Amino acid sequence: MIIKVQHKNGTPLQSTVTRGELTAEMRDRLTIPAGDTVEDYEDFNVWRNKRGEVRAVRPGAYSESKSRRIDEQASKPTLIDALRATLRHDGKAIENINRAADKAGMSHAEARLLLDHAFTPQQ
Repeated sequence: MIIKVQHKNGTPLQSTVTRGELTAEMRDRLTIPAGDTVEDYEDFNVWRNKRGEVRAVRPGAYSESKSRRIDEQASKPTLIDALRATLRHDGKAIENINRAADKAGMSHAEARLLLDHAFTPQQ
């Protein structure tokens, strides 16, 4: 446990604990994002009141396996990458849209309407 803030009575108010140091009380107060598990994190931030009761536990740093998965996901092409490739400024935007529509099994008009709608500011 790494104590970050300590009350004048000696109680740690804010601390960082590793996954192995989590107690049952801490696990009850743990709030993690949907889709994640306790194993996705290396450490956790713990907040206590001056009586030493756990008030909140939030995840800290990602584990190595989760970091690796995030890096792998980030290296895959995204929708933004596809739009950049489709709409690149080489004078062939319509041809690129038509080619992408053919690959997606859409009509050329549907693809252009979809892109127009995507880039039109909504009220």
